[in-house]
Formats: sequence, C-alpha cells, structure tokens
Amino acid sequence: MSKDNPTHMGHFGDVVNDELKQFIVDYGTCRPKGPFPKDESQENLSFSGAYYNMVSEAGLSVEVFWLAYSPILDSAYCELCWLFADRTDPHLNRAWSTGVRKWKHLSQKNQSPRIFKDTHSVVYGF
Repeated sequence: MSKDNPTHMGHFGDVVNDELKQFIVDYGTCRPKGPFPKDESQENLSFSGAYYNMVSEAGLSVEVFWLAYSPILDSAYCELCWLFADRTDPHLNRAWSTGVRKWKHLSQKNQSPRIFKDTHSVVYGF
C-alpha cells in the first residue's frame, strides 16, 4: 500500500467491507496535493487540488468533503458513494463511485450546489 495515499480506491476496488470502511473513515479521505498527470486526450488537462473546494453562491470557499482522488487510477471519485452507496439502486450515478476523469467538466460540476444532491441522493436518501 502507498505510504502517501493509503486510502484511495485504486488499492481496493469495488468490494469494500466494514473493516475497510472504518480504516478509510479513521485515516481520512485521499486528497493528494499534486502534481497531477496531464491527459493528452483532454487537451493536456488534469485533476486539480482546487477541485477540493467550491465557491458557494455567497462567494465563500466551501470544502467538497466527499471528493477524493486516486493517483493509481488518475480519477476523482465520491468517497461516500464508493464506501456506502447501494450499488443495486438503479438511480445510483455509478461514475462517481468508480471514478470520473472528465477534467474539463469537473470544475463546472463542482461549482454547482446541485451536484451534491444529484450525486448523493441515493447515498443519503434525499
């Protein structure tokens, strides 16, 4: 396991038991600071540590607490969705529980308060 990023989903995959959930919750979300690899197929864009925060409608910087990044997979993901979502629910947005790599659109989605509700309604039931 990577000493720097021991909790990212690239180490564990889709099968997450209660012991692993507890370890990840206790240790903390995987949020490396970078640098992040550039993707030639996406105009040399990459993940950015700035995505860990969003700007609220009031202009305040707010932590996007559910967002994590896997250096092995070079993907952003919702840690809550990966750990706790019901994968049998047909309304689950599986992309957020398996990894997202569309860097151009990630910052736009992250700025919208709606992404939280859309992404997490299945996890939280609201």
